[in-house]
Amino acid sequence: MRVLVTGGSGFVGSHLCDRLLREGHEVVALDNFVTGARRNLEAIGLGAGRPGLSLCEAELCQVIPVEGRFDRDYHLASPASPIDYVELPF
Repeated sequence: MRVLVTGGSGFVGSHLCDRLLREGHEVVALDNFVTGARRNLEAIGLGAGRPGLSLCEAELCQVIPVEGRFDRDYHLASPASPIDYVELPF
C-alpha cells in the first residue's frame, strides 16, 4: 500500500512510519516540523536511502504537493502536548 502519515516526524508518527515500512508499505511522511523533528525520520532511514520512505515538508492546511493517490492515511498532525496546543491553537 501507499500510505500518507501527516505528522510523520513526531514521536508517534515516526514510529508508525517505521512499522509501516517494515511491513513493506511505501510511506510518505508529511510534516512542517512545528513540533516534530527531522531527526526522528533520520533515525528510521530518511536521508540514508531507506526504500519506500519519502518526506513532504508542507503545511497540512495548504495544497499538499504530492503526486498520486494513497491507499490509507493516518492523520497525526496536531500539537498534542498541553504546552504545544496552548501555544499553537490552529
